[in-house]
Amino acid sequence: MRFYDLSIRHKLPLWGGGLILVTACLVAIPFLVETHDEVKRDMLFDSEALGLTLAGALNSSLVSQDVERAQEIVQAPFVAQQNNSYFQFEAILVVDMAGRVFASSQPDTYRAASDIGSYSGQFTELWTRLSAQRDQTIFDDEGEKTLVAIPIHKDDLDLGNLIIVHTRDFYLGRFLDATLRAALLTLMALGLLLPLSWYWGARMARPLALLARRMHTTEGELEPLPANAYPYRDELGQLFNQFDRLTAELRDKERVRQAAMESEHLATLGRMTAGIVHEINNPLGGLLTAIDTLKRHGGHDPVTERIVPMLERGLKQIQDTVSAMLVEVRTGKPRPLNHQDIEDVLTIVRQGAKKPGTQLEMKNGIAEEVPLPASLIRQILINLLLNACQAAGHGHVHASITRSDGGIVIAVDNTGPAIPEAVRDRLFEPRVGASEDGHGLGLWVTRQIVEQLRGNISAESRDGLTRFVVGLPLGEPA
Repeated sequence: MRFYDLSIRHKLPLWGGGLILVTACLVAIPFLVETHDEVKRDMLFDSEALGLTLAGALNSSLVSQDVERAQEIVQAPFVAQQNNSYFQFEAILVVDMAGRVFASSQPDTYRAASDIGSYSGQFTELWTRLSAQRDQTIFDDEGEKTLVAIPIHKDDLDLGNLIIVHTRDFYLGRFLDATLRAALLTLMALGLLLPLSWYWGARMARPLALLARRMHTTEGELEPLPANAYPYRDELGQLFNQFDRLTAELRDKERVRQAAMESEHLATLGRMTAGIVHEINNPLGGLLTAIDTLKRHGGHDPVTERIVPMLERGLKQIQDTVSAMLVEVRTGKPRPLNHQDIEDVLTIVRQGAKKPGTQLEMKNGIAEEVPLPASLIRQILINLLLNACQAAGHGHVHASITRSDGGIVIAVDNTGPAIPEAVRDRLFEPRVGASEDGHGLGLWVTRQIVEQLRGNISAESRDGLTRFVVGLPLGEPA
């Protein structure tokens, strides 16, 4: 993976840390170069100051030709330099006006009365410059050694020169010490700045990464960002506000689209149902007329008296069921609910419960007439019980309808698998619960009827038990 393909959560802190490191290097390199030159220059000036001091002490020895005294003077700095780890000399020479060594801190290397030019070409060149520049200090670091030459004179009388010999790296110890201190300070600064840069980069990148994940991984509707994802009002905060606004607009458009699709589906369903109602109501009218004729002119044996009213209620239930599918009741003034209506529902549903082998129990708590539309209550019970029997399979279904203060309560329980959570939130929408044995409109029609009766319906499903509860107040439907 290329660096530019990394997540911004890593790339932004790395960019910040890299920028700090590059800045530190750009500042440190010129500083080290300047420090190198300055340390070397300072030590040469210190060497010159020492040479001037020694030259003042040596002029009397040169005048009196006191070699031993001159030897003691040039040896003295080597005793003192043991306490100074930076300022190190290789040798100190006293050269007379003829270019011969008068005194030396290292007599074995630089012998007395020897020609200074015999040691190296650098000394020969230095002596040439000394001959031309009698009254000036000369610094020579172009050869194998670093040489500092100071003239020795007394009362305008040139007596000779003092030459301090250093190795080329004589200033290196002091430079390395200064470099070490600078490196420690730089590391301390980096130790403070890099974590701050990483924290700042991660803090800035975290909401951007969250935004990218929401846009990349979300399937279907976009979800808005958390309220505290980025609470500031800069450009990034404005970007998040626009994303939340876009998300809300897209969700509104999706809801409008779903509503339009549902409306189109329901409109199609309504047109189909209207045709079915027309085709069913004609024979139903004839059957109801025939039953009415049978009731007036037929026999009055006990079987007929029990079966004919049940047939009449069943045919009217078919007529009301078709109307319930349209969520409209056009059958005139509704008949109040009574005890026999609940028993008829139990008789009808028990036949459907035999197919899956469901054990059906029902508690009928309606002892007297209730001012609620009988056909609509029967339709609610039939829909809930048939769904429960289908879901329970070989399990149990228990239903109850009880009279309460100001209304009735219908409860239907069934065993079996729990309703999936994804379906539970949309349980009362058209065709959500559709299966091979159903069209998925039963619960939707039930909810429409419950709302028409100003009631409420709820569903719970967990631990192998599903429960539907309907509460209906007394009174006329809306």
